[in-house]
Amino acid sequence: MFNFTKTNVNDLFEEGALPDYSIIIAALKNQQGEVPSGAELTEVLTACSNLMTASYVSHYCEKAGDLIVCFLNYNSSVFSIRAFVGSLRQTMYTISQKNRSYVCYSEGFQDRKKVFEETVFLMESMKYGYILGSSRPYTGSLLHRLNDSRTAFPFNLPSLLYDELIEKKYDRVIDYLSQQERAFLNLFDNGETYDYNRIIDYVTELLTVFKLFFTKQNYEFSFAKKNIFDLLFDTNGCAGLMRLFIDSVTKYRDNFMRRPASEREQKNMTDILNHIAENLSTATLSETAAHFDLTDAYLCRLFKKNMGMNFTEYLKEKKLETALRLLQGDEKKTVSAISQAIGMKSQSHFQNVFKNEFGITPEAYRRNYRLNKPE
Repeated sequence: MFNFTKTNVNDLFEEGALPDYSIIIAALKNQQGEVPSGAELTEVLTACSNLMTASYVSHYCEKAGDLIVCFLNYNSSVFSIRAFVGSLRQTMYTISQKNRSYVCYSEGFQDRKKVFEETVFLMESMKYGYILGSSRPYTGSLLHRLNDSRTAFPFNLPSLLYDELIEKKYDRVIDYLSQQERAFLNLFDNGETYDYNRIIDYVTELLTVFKLFFTKQNYEFSFAKKNIFDLLFDTNGCAGLMRLFIDSVTKYRDNFMRRPASEREQKNMTDILNHIAENLSTATLSETAAHFDLTDAYLCRLFKKNMGMNFTEYLKEKKLETALRLLQGDEKKTVSAISQAIGMKSQSHFQNVFKNEFGITPEAYRRNYRLNKPE
């Protein structure tokens, strides 16, 4: 998968020269999430090598595709790999401020046979940069811990959060997201860990939940057209993504709360009445409530307050109004067909409801209307 100029540790360092080995892997991305030019990578590679030379550490650096790979051989009792990586990142930032740098490194180990095995693992694990971001270097031990995790997420996340959003429990959603933000920040400090695929699946599900909710509310939000990898890059990892979701829910909650209740209800009623008119044959209390993410009880209260009648009464009224128009206007349409068109249970049920309301059967109404219809 990866091609190195040198493929044997003996080509890198004399055997037994110094006891400890480390590998540093660096990647650069520009503001569009793309790898910068080869010239920029070469400049950074030269700077890395010069810093190691100035630190009197035995090293070998090269480019491997889009990555910079540095092999180090040193004595950990007199050389701190952690402190050196901090200096290296500062150097990279100084010469390439317009790019974002991702750095991972292995802590010192003494088994020469592990050098290339660990190098390949670190290079493959650079994908974790999407999750961890570029604000801190990440160690081989963290990457192994993440990669080896078999922990599964313990609950049905999408339905849980979506239901709470629908129920307007915005503060609870924000509290949960804040906990997840801290959890991702604590990955560096032995927090709960999940492997790459589980984390990507998790944040993808979260993104789906918020896109679905905001879209159904006709609410404009910044990440409407972005995929999960674009967002992870833009927000610099999962912790930043949680912050984006927190800010979005907070803004929506505050905007929602500021709108007058009468204005919100009027918009709801207009949309609901249009929905009933367009779906008269299938509309029911539960179907309509579910369509607008409302409870049956709330929809009933909304109708009573704004229409002066309950939902069932209104629906019956609209069905009978439509039935009258059909009986008057389409002579070829049978009573049975009209019953189906307005969503009555059966022709006999329609006839009973119609007679109770108007004191006459649908057939008789049609005959009388034709006889008395003005020329």
